[in-house]
Amino acid sequence: MRRTVPPSPRIFRPAPIRPCAIGSVAWSAVVVYDKRLKRKPESVADFFDLKKIPGKRVLPRQPKYSLELALMATASRPPMCIQR
Repeated sequence: MRRTVPPSPRIFRPAPIRPCAIGSVAWSAVVVYDKRLKRKPESVADFFDLKKIPGKRVLPRQPKYSLELALMATASRPPMCIQR
């Protein structure tokens, strides 16, 4: 019988390690802007501020990522459970 050895916690970020599980999926999102803008965005909140930085915005259709971005812009803490 082959003996399995648990993975070393040193190769994982500390947050996903739990007593009975290890998170294995990570993703990222990127916010980009046109370098020709007169005023450059300095925060996530600037992305949503149409008066400060006018122009078009593009977001994914599903709110899964947009909701997190909007919560970061308002400095709100996300609810413990977001209904899917």
